[in-house]
Amino acid sequence: MSILNIDKILTELRNYYRDGTNSLLFRNSPVFKSLGKTTISDNKYCYSVLYGDGGSASGNYDDAKDKALKNNKFTDITVPCKELYGSYFVDSTSIKDQTETEVIHGAELFIATESLRKLIATSFYGMGYGEFFKVKKEIATKSGIMNNVQLSEESIMSIHVGTTFQGTIESGFPGNRLGKSINVITNISENVITFSATENEVYPENSYLCISGCRDTDGTPLLPQGLSAWVPSIYERKDEKWDRYIENDFNGLKRSKDIKRLAGEFIIQAENEKISDCIKRLYRLVYRSGSKPNVIAINDRVYAALLKELTPGYYKKETSQKESQNTSIDLDFASQYLDYIIEDPYCPSDLIYIFDNDKIEFVFFNQKRKMFFRRIKMIRVYILVPYYVLKE
Repeated sequence: MSILNIDKILTELRNYYRDGTNSLLFRNSPVFKSLGKTTISDNKYCYSVLYGDGGSASGNYDDAKDKALKNNKFTDITVPCKELYGSYFVDSTSIKDQTETEVIHGAELFIATESLRKLIATSFYGMGYGEFFKVKKEIATKSGIMNNVQLSEESIMSIHVGTTFQGTIESGFPGNRLGKSINVITNISENVITFSATENEVYPENSYLCISGCRDTDGTPLLPQGLSAWVPSIYERKDEKWDRYIENDFNGLKRSKDIKRLAGEFIIQAENEKISDCIKRLYRLVYRSGSKPNVIAINDRVYAALLKELTPGYYKKETSQKESQNTSIDLDFASQYLDYIIEDPYCPSDLIYIFDNDKIEFVFFNQKRKMFFRRIKMIRVYILVPYYVLKE
């Protein structure tokens, strides 16, 4: 009678892998998830907007006609295609009995698309330069040693160990000239990153840390232009630097013609002003500008502070989609349009956005071509997701 050796048996058996991959990473931006998605096969997205009627109404017909001919203000917007890439590799030794319709290396594909989703969420609140942190206190990099810097919670959402970044050497605008140092993140502990640097540099207060590879050699942003580009808040919309910025062409627009209509409403929270009062003040401006604002996008930490301001009776929490209650906070709005207050950890903690999400699109470029791979040694997969469009 023989005695079976269980260890020997186990070595002859294959490992079992459960279907799917468990993600230990945060999901995509919940605000971005709520947006409409459109697929086109053209290289640009164009539309017209009316941003002023010139007072073309009167009790006198000739007067109304004359003003309409002279003062109605139309302008065209041409949104260029931008770029977001994710990639992964599969070599021939790891492809076994795969068909065209089966997923090859699902884990690698998941990682590539997960990183892409993070970059999409980051760019949604950015200006297209891959900026993920606005420097609060001067940062000095040292080559040859490990550098440690504390970032904000939302900026940590956008990066990983291995992320390469650069910093702007001037303050105020993420499109400013980048420094020469190539910084590579080697560790993330809570909000503190450890990174190596190739140069000794200083990033001043209000400069930006930007993910590498998100602008071309001319400094033009490669990523989709997000809310910070469509509704800019740089330089707090004051001084000569702001005047020079807003004079620049933006997707065919000369926004200095009517800043509030073409670059959105903007206010600064007053000293000692409650968050709720500031939101109400901005909401009234947006509402009276002709919008139907149904979404307030807010950082999750700021959202928690907002809840503390309000009495318990003001807050209704939706615990199930089957219940009749709405997820809302009564902010005493005289408006029927507000549907959602969405807490988003990607939203910068110093900004709150109010908008009509029916007027924002995420536009995909699709050449409508299918490609199949057979008997190949290496597959390189690129995922292209071009741009955002803010219609109003």
